[in-house]
Amino acid sequence: MCDVERTRPDMDLNSTTDTPTPEINCDHAPSLAVILNATVSVLLSLQLDLVGVIYDHTAAHEVALLVPLLSRHAVRVVTYSAHDVINMQTTANYLDVMSGSSERSVSLVVSADVNVSVGVFHSVSMRQAQMGKQSGLDLYTKWLTPLPCGVMTSRIEEVTRDLYNVAAVVPRGGSDVRCNGTWFYLDVVTLIVKPEGKRFESIGDMRDDHLSLHTEVFPNARRGLNGQHFYVGLYVWFPFTMRGVEGNKTVYTGFCVDLVMELSRRLNFTYSFKEPADNEWGSVKSDGTFTGIVGMLEKLEIDISVAAFITTPERERVMEATFPFYYDNVGVLYRRPDPAENMWKTYLHPFHVKVLGFIGVSLLGGTLLYALLGILSPRDEKKRRGNYVMQFLAETNDEGGVLGAALIQHGLEELPAYGSRRFFLAFWWMFCIAVAATYRGNLMAFLLVAKEELPFTTLSELASQDTYTWGVTGSTVVEYLFNVSKRTDFRMLGEGLERFKAIDPDTNSLDPMVHYNKVQQGHYAYISDMVPMEIWVTKDCNLKLLKETVIPLPFVIGLQNNSAYVTTFNTHLLHIDQIGLYQVWKKKWWPRGGKCSISSQYGTKKVVSLREAQSAFFILGAGLGLAMLLLLAESLWASHRCRQARGSIMERLHTRTVQLDLPEVHDVRRRDDATTPPPVAQLCQASITAL
Repeated sequence: MCDVERTRPDMDLNSTTDTPTPEINCDHAPSLAVILNATVSVLLSLQLDLVGVIYDHTAAHEVALLVPLLSRHAVRVVTYSAHDVINMQTTANYLDVMSGSSERSVSLVVSADVNVSVGVFHSVSMRQAQMGKQSGLDLYTKWLTPLPCGVMTSRIEEVTRDLYNVAAVVPRGGSDVRCNGTWFYLDVVTLIVKPEGKRFESIGDMRDDHLSLHTEVFPNARRGLNGQHFYVGLYVWFPFTMRGVEGNKTVYTGFCVDLVMELSRRLNFTYSFKEPADNEWGSVKSDGTFTGIVGMLEKLEIDISVAAFITTPERERVMEATFPFYYDNVGVLYRRPDPAENMWKTYLHPFHVKVLGFIGVSLLGGTLLYALLGILSPRDEKKRRGNYVMQFLAETNDEGGVLGAALIQHGLEELPAYGSRRFFLAFWWMFCIAVAATYRGNLMAFLLVAKEELPFTTLSELASQDTYTWGVTGSTVVEYLFNVSKRTDFRMLGEGLERFKAIDPDTNSLDPMVHYNKVQQGHYAYISDMVPMEIWVTKDCNLKLLKETVIPLPFVIGLQNNSAYVTTFNTHLLHIDQIGLYQVWKKKWWPRGGKCSISSQYGTKKVVSLREAQSAFFILGAGLGLAMLLLLAESLWASHRCRQARGSIMERLHTRTVQLDLPEVHDVRRRDDATTPPPVAQLCQASITAL
């Protein structure tokens, strides 16, 4: 409460001092002249920058004196005809000037005819209705009017029920006092918001040229939204908004609900929640209107939206947005590949497939070079026997395993006789030692330290692979960005979404849990904001998040289009951030930890299990299998040669044309007359050996 008492030097409208305007005769218009003097005192007490004066011909003389008086106190004055304002000809222009000004301003309505003042306030209320609830005319414009004697303030109350900042200077005693003299006792009254409605109450008076104010002239200006009721749009999106039931009542909890409660306390408004009937965020329909929360703002079904909501240029055509109250990023959630699927490749993992390929090429090329050095060496005694091609092939056949053996055992029992071969072999050993040491170290790391193979690490790799499909929540900004972006990887993801939607509509489901279940089934990536997915990952170690974060997602509060409340909401959102309430709510609603963490998945030492070591047994099994196949091939080949040899020998024995110098054949001859023929196995062995 304040008790302000001010004198009014140079404020008497009847004074001619420093004023070239004619003197007002209060005997001719006592009510308006004296009351307007007190009104000027109120104006100057507010320390204004701008005063807008709406008047008619009954107050033209007084206004002519008023303008230079206010100008001498550095107050800018704009004047409008009350007749034009009442007929709505200049109402919009006047209100734009006053409400759009950043200056401290008040509108002054002056007329000796109360019907004119009532008409002005009525036209302002009509303009408020045309512009909508959030035009700000009710909260951010201030009105002051001198009421002639005999006028009851209830008439002004009736036409200013849509305004909050209205004050008047009225003769004390109101309509019960006769208007036949100069008034020295005047009351300053202002609208006060009460539970039963708005009523004029006295906040000061004017006595003997002294103004005494007991409180602010416009107290409602500091009372936020003055208890207005707001319909708040919500979207159930864990952990920002959750829906529950208590008894027969639906209740909402979460980060956004706490934010609404705090804003309600700060800005002085009541609220009730609404969800979009179509369960959408907001996408453009064929007729150009929007669905979801955006559509509710567009159709004025809600006053504000407080959700994990992101604006776009298209959405801002039909709504306003505040500063972000939370920053998130686009994430990609997928199920980790089953390690058992590729565990048999453990002994191939230490080297990339390209490295293995180059080692193979080096072994083949080194073998050919080693053979070539042998036949080209001047110390090779066999080099001039036969042609070079046959020598090269023979040398390759003889020495083909030398470099392979050197690769495995890093040495040979016998060194080559030629210096060129020895020199080449020395560097080959160094190459083998380096490769083997690298392989051994990486193999130990693969066996003892957990490391996973990821199917993709960036959005570009996701868009390029064909093993995983992907999806997004329908009508979200993520889908919008993929459809309008000029980035190649985003366009590829958008094109993929269209293909997948045609095959499986669930890839564009509005329910995040549908996408979660598809992720659990494997080979599916869910693209959405990070917060809910980060929580899922801490609860299920089989889930994985893409490390790349390329799209920031600022969550904002949405308001009706052209809302004058944006600045007010922004001011309080910034203050809430500065005092750390966002972090408090995050700790409150984000689940604390989980059984999975980065430290439990990477870099942990462990005992090598049979699953990790299975590759060694696969190698052993593969060697045994190859040996058995080689044995079978040798057996088939030996059997074939045996049949050939037996037929040849039997033919020779029968014709007696060829004498074989073999003990086994002589034994056969000596047993010509015997009844038992020689064993077939001995005959085949003898035949093969002979051949």
